[in-house]
Order: sequence, then C-alpha cells, then structure tokens
Amino acid sequence: LNGDIVTLARPYNSPVMWESWSKDGGRTWTPQARGPFALFACTGAMVTTASGYLLIGGRFPAMSVQVSRDHGMSWQCYQVDNGIWANGTMFEVEPDVVLFIYGSKDNPDELRCQRLRVTENNLIPLDS
Repeated sequence: LNGDIVTLARPYNSPVMWESWSKDGGRTWTPQARGPFALFACTGAMVTTASGYLLIGGRFPAMSVQVSRDHGMSWQCYQVDNGIWANGTMFEVEPDVVLFIYGSKDNPDELRCQRLRVTENNLIPLDS
C-alpha cells in the first residue's frame, strides 16, 4: 500500500513465518512479528506479479503457495503438489504467470516446476 514493502522470513527453529514492514522504501523496518502462516524452506520463492499479487511458495501443507491480493494484509493458501521438498524459487514469466521451481538439493534429478496463473479469485496450474 502506498509503496510499503513487506518481507517474510522463517528462522530455522520457528514454527511460523515472521514479517516486517518498511514504509520508506526499505531504509528502515518494523520489528519482526509473527506472520500469518507457517511455511518452510521458501528460500527465494517470493514474487510480486504485474497486477500486484504477492506469492510465496514453500512447504506446509505439502508444497503450497500463499497468495495475497491486498498487498500482504491477508493470505490464501493453495496446495500445488504432494511433494515434501521445497527450497524453490519463483519468477514471473508473463503478466500474472509465475514459474515455481522447487525440489531437493540432495536429489537434483527430482526438481519439479509449475507455471501458475494468479487471478483475482484463484491460482490456476497451467501445466499438467
């Protein structure tokens, strides 16, 4: 909202994500507070789309993507895979279409990816 920035992180032993907000373009940040959901192994898997949707992907439940359509004020969870790995990354590959790549660093041959279209009301897998 009005240029505010939100960051989400999960310290190793924390059961939930932690969030912090900046109202000055990232120069200063609020103290971290418990975030609105649990999500594990989400390194590099946060993106903002052309329409301003925020997405963050990781593990719990299974492989999931949390989507905010109101600048990080509220979130909706979508389970996108049954896998239990994460350590993924996300890129917007066309307006409101995100490529989510995830897997296990110990088994790189098991990497998976999906293209996901985020809409006003849904998260739609484009690959079957």
